[in-house]
Amino acid sequence: MKLFRLAIPLALSTVFFACAIPNKTVPSTEPSTTSDILPSAQLKQLLTKAEADKLMTGIVDSINQGNGAFVLPYLPESKRSIEFGDAGITDYKTYFNNEPISRFELVKAEDSGEFINQASGKFYYLLYNKSGVKKEIAINQESGNIRLGDEFFQYSYPAKVLLAKTIQAIKTEDPVLLAKVLTADDIDYPVAKAKDAIAKYRATFDPNTLAYRFDGLDKNRHFNYTIYGTKAGKSVEHHVTIIYGDSLVGLQDKFIP
Repeated sequence: MKLFRLAIPLALSTVFFACAIPNKTVPSTEPSTTSDILPSAQLKQLLTKAEADKLMTGIVDSINQGNGAFVLPYLPESKRSIEFGDAGITDYKTYFNNEPISRFELVKAEDSGEFINQASGKFYYLLYNKSGVKKEIAINQESGNIRLGDEFFQYSYPAKVLLAKTIQAIKTEDPVLLAKVLTADDIDYPVAKAKDAIAKYRATFDPNTLAYRFDGLDKNRHFNYTIYGTKAGKSVEHHVTIIYGDSLVGLQDKFIP
């Protein structure tokens, strides 16, 4: 399994080393549409629970309203393009079966203390819809910077870029292009293997019918996708997984060794 660095800017994932502080699970909080002032993406003081809850309310409202721009100040600087926000919201809608998020709860808070007037901490939440679907999300604070810890807003866009480029190379039956797409950093993917992968897809699909859809997350919170199309007029599906980490995304596909 290879991880691929795409030709779009991706920042390193933030890692927090923190000590848990006693914190009871709070009652579920209903999202609101209040116009309260939200915490800045840069704070010198430690983010409070009330401020974190207020920010999470804004995040939930932005997801429900389809406002991808809202989360951008709380993403790493290299991911503050609307494509990241919109792709994240698209996957949230699919994940929650196009139902609104109805509530959230804080399940854990961590605090690594303050140093040189810079604060660090982390708030872990669960989001729910009324059907009981739930998802983890976190608000991180490191050296005063408040960042959203969420795979959809950080990795949905590069995952879709990787799949789109892969499918385009297969549709055009271009092994050189596919090898370029699958090249991980400076480790070239063999053109011969790319040629074999295209042959497997051609044996399964009529290549010009290929498309893909997001299906949800696996047990490791990686992205499940279905590549679908037809072969001689009959519907065909092929399941793949996009994994991610440390600013990289990778394709797990039994047709692509």
